[in-house]
Amino acid sequence: MPFTVFGFGSLVHRGTLNGVVGVERGSVRGWRRAWRATGRRAAGGGVCSLSVIPADDSIEGLFVTFADDQRQRIAKREKNYDAVALSDRPDAVIYRAKAAADRWGNADFPVVLSYVDVILGGYMAEFGEAGAERFMATTDGWFVPIVDDRAAPTYPRAVALTAQQRRFVDRLLQMVDAVVTSPSENGAP
Repeated sequence: MPFTVFGFGSLVHRGTLNGVVGVERGSVRGWRRAWRATGRRAAGGGVCSLSVIPADDSIEGLFVTFADDQRQRIAKREKNYDAVALSDRPDAVIYRAKAAADRWGNADFPVVLSYVDVILGGYMAEFGEAGAERFMATTDGWFVPIVDDRAAPTYPRAVALTAQQRRFVDRLLQMVDAVVTSPSENGAP
């Protein structure tokens, strides 16, 4: 039986999706995005991913319906998250960081820019530049360090943005006073 997930981050980028039987743009109430899903990468080192927190906000994203044979793959992809039923759409779930991973990122658990590029690339494709701007405004935690790994992406589903898209993403990050560092500045080789 197919299952539906509300994508609010990388799941908004259709280039990261496999085994999909349907996609629908939409929004959910009662949530806000936040950079507070920390974990360890297979290659070592900490990383911070996007999660959601309860709030009086509404966030845009995609309702992605996957074929049943994709359950294990999605569970593995979202291993640091719990599936939470959506009150305004009971046929769908949203993934929220597990209690053990639910904390703000920091220098030891930074966000990687290749991940931000995937997310904002998806929002630009689905909702235009205005949608990417709304994403920025409805996401907390832009104080979490961001490591510029564009030259050698560490995010497993990285996508290439055009030069124009990269400049737009960089402008959005400047608007929220995000601190983007090189890998060496963050302690990576």
